[in-house]
Amino acid sequence: MNHVTFIKKAGLTVALAIVTTFGSTALASAEPAQTKTSAKQTVITNGTQKIDNRLRRLDTLQDRIQQTRKLSTANKAYLTSEVADTKTQLTELKSELESADTAKTAREITKKVIEDNRVYLVVVKKVQLAKLSDHLTYKQNNLVAFAELINQTLSTAGLQNGVQHTNTVTQIISDTKNSIAETAEIQKRILAVTPDDFNKDKQVLHREFTKLKEIRKANVTSYSKLVNIANKL
Repeated sequence: MNHVTFIKKAGLTVALAIVTTFGSTALASAEPAQTKTSAKQTVITNGTQKIDNRLRRLDTLQDRIQQTRKLSTANKAYLTSEVADTKTQLTELKSELESADTAKTAREITKKVIEDNRVYLVVVKKVQLAKLSDHLTYKQNNLVAFAELINQTLSTAGLQNGVQHTNTVTQIISDTKNSIAETAEIQKRILAVTPDDFNKDKQVLHREFTKLKEIRKANVTSYSKLVNIANKL
């Protein structure tokens, strides 16, 4: 009796040992699979967040294009198309990334986001500078209108040094009209940039941005002179 009981207990012990061993093997084999899934999902999540951030920024840029006041309808359509194309590429990349079956594949797709980032940055900078040049042109036209109004008033004001003031205002009108033409040429060059050579594109856009800042600075100086003369009227 005791002998039989011992055998049963021994059998139970062996059975438990076998179950435990197989259970441990199953758990051990499951852990790497879970780790791989977790790693893949992390890559996908990080990648989609980057894409979503870019898509939101592009949406904002599309709104800004429509808010421009001096940009031609054709140029608005051109910039809107560029932004839309970039959004389409990013959306397709996001779909591809979400369908990735391994972490390695997901990483390879995520690299495309970084590579395409050059195109994205050029498009973003183009829209920003086009908007800046548009706003500058709007201000320049207002500056000319302000100067012409002062000139009309000076002709009947009879101020001391009136001729000198008139000459100053006339020169400001001429300079500002020239700056409007220059700004228009800069805007053409900005819109003509295509994302072929990122370093070259970056240099071109930076150079045009510097020129716009110089023009704006000169316009601000002219405005200050006009205000000074207007205060004497």
